[in-house]
Amino acid sequence: MTNEAMIAIGVVLAIGMITGLLASKRLKASYRNELLDTGLRAIDLFLPIPAGGDILLTGDTESGTVVLANELAFRFQQSGRHHVVYYVDDALPDADTRYAELKELLPNLSEMRLILMISETELQEQLATAGRRDVVVFVATESERFMQTFRDIVRQIRETVPVTSTLTLLYVSEHTSTSPFDTTIFSSRLIAKEGIYPAIDLRVSTSSAWDRLSITSRRRDTANAAADAVRSVTKSLYAGSVQDPDWVFYRDTMQRPALQALCFLSQPYFTAEVYTGKKAAWISVDQAVRSYADILSGSRRATPANRFLYQNELPPSE
Repeated sequence: MTNEAMIAIGVVLAIGMITGLLASKRLKASYRNELLDTGLRAIDLFLPIPAGGDILLTGDTESGTVVLANELAFRFQQSGRHHVVYYVDDALPDADTRYAELKELLPNLSEMRLILMISETELQEQLATAGRRDVVVFVATESERFMQTFRDIVRQIRETVPVTSTLTLLYVSEHTSTSPFDTTIFSSRLIAKEGIYPAIDLRVSTSSAWDRLSITSRRRDTANAAADAVRSVTKSLYAGSVQDPDWVFYRDTMQRPALQALCFLSQPYFTAEVYTGKKAAWISVDQAVRSYADILSGSRRATPANRFLYQNELPPSE
């Protein structure tokens, strides 16, 4: 074989390798322009989760943050589209209890275990095992240092390892981190005490997906209007207010749709069916948009707001 032929073959191979890497990088980037559906309207409509992002699940004590995380892990696993891993920081005071509860509640997760820290190699193995499925990793910790170290490791993997699936991190912590996240979901003890789960406080929860991703104007406009209505009610909440017939949002039919919107954030959990007797369901974003547009139109203002609690679909008009 001549030198010219060998050089030509080398060039072809090099171009092939570069093309393959660029294609993989492009595929990885395109996946990051998608959202992870949870089937929970309070999240999918108001706080969309970008695939390949860093998500913080946080909130007050006794607000249901851990319960929400467990429900999300269950939903991601049951969808069949995700490789779900759940790590619990072994330094947590209740680490053993949490781990035991997870094993009982979520026996079919791809992996769960107690860790002192994870290595880059171990996470790469999870990506390899996942194949073309998206990898969703839950990390339960109350340590800012643990969280930051974990994020640094994941950042290295995302930047250096071309993969055909995304790596989405969900940190579960009552410690509100000062670091920025793609989506922050904050649960409120006051909302939880009113019997609304997930007890998401839209005043302090945020998602950068609204700015980064292409979302239809109808979905965006409905979410913004509904979120404004929910926030107006939330700032006036007090213990027992949702069931108080003298509360202005309960009594005044013109303001009642805002309270209905807050109550409709609640949704039955698959992981709680055995305890509540309420059948859970996967609610599509389109269905959530239609439901909230209906509420905001005032067409159901005669219906008591508590009828909207834990409904998969809108209650009948009265």
